[in-house]
Amino acid sequence: MRFACAWLLLGVSRAAETAEDWRARMRDEFQAVFDENKGFLPDATAFIVAVADPEHGDHAFAYGDYNIDNETVPATVDDHFGIGSISKSFGATTYLRLAEENVLDLDATVDDVAPGTCASEYDAYTLRELIGMRTCIPDAFNEPIFVDDMVADPAARPSLETIINAAVAGGVNESSPDCKMIHESIAAYSTTNYLCMELIAEKVTGRTIASLVAEYVLAPLNLHEMTLPPRNSSGYLPEPAARPYNGQSCAAEFTLSNASVPMGWTIDEIYRSLVVVGTGGSMSSTISDLLAWAASGVGDTLLAPETLVERHEYHPMGGPDSLNRFRTYGLGQHTQEYIWFFDYGVPGDWRGHGGDSFGFASLAMRSDLHNASFAAVANTCNLPEINTAALKKFNADLEARAAATEAPTTAQTFEPPATPESDAAGRMSPAVGAAAVALLAFVA
Repeated sequence: MRFACAWLLLGVSRAAETAEDWRARMRDEFQAVFDENKGFLPDATAFIVAVADPEHGDHAFAYGDYNIDNETVPATVDDHFGIGSISKSFGATTYLRLAEENVLDLDATVDDVAPGTCASEYDAYTLRELIGMRTCIPDAFNEPIFVDDMVADPAARPSLETIINAAVAGGVNESSPDCKMIHESIAAYSTTNYLCMELIAEKVTGRTIASLVAEYVLAPLNLHEMTLPPRNSSGYLPEPAARPYNGQSCAAEFTLSNASVPMGWTIDEIYRSLVVVGTGGSMSSTISDLLAWAASGVGDTLLAPETLVERHEYHPMGGPDSLNRFRTYGLGQHTQEYIWFFDYGVPGDWRGHGGDSFGFASLAMRSDLHNASFAAVANTCNLPEINTAALKKFNADLEARAAATEAPTTAQTFEPPATPESDAAGRMSPAVGAAAVALLAFVA
């Protein structure tokens, strides 16, 4: 009974908050999330969050700072930053709109639509399989040769064809057990698929991907601060610009690719080299435009109802990243899964896309259940947990206020379960993580 009463009182107190009080509380809660990543070896030095709340409207918050020309510059809500793989949701929405106009046939194979455009390993795959991550083609960013080259010569601007060839250089075994699972039931995340799709769209339409995204996505949604730069451009962010930081988690990711990069303000040029991957991960934004993109359901509002049915056919994610199996992927968007047994992830119906690039970790999500949207970015790579932890705070607030509007129908007499073993940022401890993997292996 104590649990039910405490939850109800919490919801009632929050429902009575003024907009100013609510904003102040959320500002402090997001500050606490950011503070969790600080320490002797910090990950991010800046964190920017925005929410679209059904009761209190749109609000944005900025924390931390950057080192720019040896001066400490505070982060602001007007800063431009890389959105990494959220770029894929822009590409996917563009391709789906082209399909609605019968310019692209999603069920045709690559060889049928644009023969010779990508590596021959792609020939038998359909465009739908590329957009939905249903191929066995390796992710170029998991190939040390590609990452090594970017780190060694960040000023180089290799073609998409060169990057795709690097991804398949090790061969693709379509008859392997992993490929069989992908063909039958799962999705396997690979940026390479979107590089191939970009080439196909450009070949079929005779236009650049930047012009297509601008016409089909950016203009209709008035996203004036969202940018998709040409693949051969300098890669500099528009001003005012956030600065990427190579924190301990980011540096560890480089090390795994056999491309050691010292921690600190060392990855500006490496981040700019990402311009070559286009909608695979090179777009930039402000937090307000990213929130607007989240509010659109990362493009859902631009699509016909029958297209949305197809887009929302999600498949569980597999592949080299074991955490991918905790969520599902559709046509250019994924769900935010929740494992209640470990209190891992975020409950509810959140969908959107995350981004993790050489310098920024970002997230854009939408909940129809709460009529709410969320966007966040940290200025480092390999740190999605900070964004998930902030979304979890926002979702808990939405749930508490929703609960306050519902009168209890029966008395609750149970005691609350023990708190799951996790840290304050919402990350599973190593022990729980091992148990999760073991459980998933058992039920797979």
